Amino acid sequence: MCIRDRSMAKMYYKNAEAAILVYDLTQPASFEGLKVWAKELEDNGMSNIVLVVVGNKLDIADTTAINTEEVSDYAESLNATSLTVSAKTDVNIKKIFETISFKLGNRTESSKDSGIKKLTDPSKIGNKKKCC
Repeated sequence: MCIRDRSMAKMYYKNAEAAILVYDLTQPASFEGLKVWAKELEDNGMSNIVLVVVGNKLDIADTTAINTEEVSDYAESLNATSLTVSAKTDVNIKKIFETISFKLGNRTESSKDSGIKKLTDPSKIGNKKKCC
């Protein structure tokens, strides 16, 4: 989202339960931009949402310009999960949504009463073959 669109951003994440904060593994400035968005969420009362910090373009990881330890530390400070993905080659994309679902399911006091089914920890889910 462009800077000029930032004023409209609030209407997109109002009442959100989760957010995916994405940065480009090859562009350090994009990680700094991610921090701005995380601050915006916090400033607008969104501090209790499930966050996933996602580094994209894993398919060209040989040009990675981001310190992965810094990313992990930052994600931990947000109580977020950190993942690296490739949208181009579909690496770990499903895991983003499995992680969010798992965290949302485990946030509820009583999943039986809320109608939310608790999911298996995504790190324990194997790569199952598709049926068709």
